[in-house]
This record gives sequence, structure tokens and C-alpha cells, in this order.
Amino acid sequence: MPSEIQQLLERYWRYFKRERNTLYWLLVVHDTFDQTDNFFLYHRRLQGRLLYSNELLMLPFRKNLYTRAMTELKRVSQLHIDYRDTRTMVDQVAPIKFDPHHGHH
Repeated sequence: MPSEIQQLLERYWRYFKRERNTLYWLLVVHDTFDQTDNFFLYHRRLQGRLLYSNELLMLPFRKNLYTRAMTELKRVSQLHIDYRDTRTMVDQVAPIKFDPHHGHH
């Protein structure tokens, strides 16, 4: 098993405490700007509003390493996994053609 995946699983078990009245879920972010895949473990108390986030691992873009990490993570965890991609987080805004207040003519 690659050392990155071992590190992912070690951090998962370190931060996943199985505390009562606590919601846990995983987040995987495909970051196209930094060319990385980032794994996070989020948790929140049922009556609380504060979210806690722990970064589990940052992997460089390598398809085989990513699929292996996801396979191992799904093998040990039954938590819900949210997927995000940074391309969808950027708003596509039309360029400014006329703005007399800021000098765009």
C-alpha cells in the first residue's frame, strides 16, 4: 500500500472519534488550480452550529492513486462522501464593457 494511502487512513482513524450526538461526513475536493485532490473529514455536534474540518490528505493528480485512495477509504468507512470540483465553484461572469464609476469605457 502506498505511503500516501497509509497516511490517509491513519489520519482518518485519528480524527474519527465516534462521539455521541455528532455528525461526521467526508469531503473530497478536486482542485484544478493546484492540481490536487484533497480529502477532509467534517464533523458537527447535533445541537451545535460550529463545523470542524480536518484535512486528511492532499494528493497530486494521479488517477490510479486517487482511485486506490477512494477504494481504501470506502472500504474502512461508511460515512457519506461529498464531492466538489473547483471548476464549478468559480462563477462565470460576463466581462464588464461599460462602468463609468471605475473607468471602464
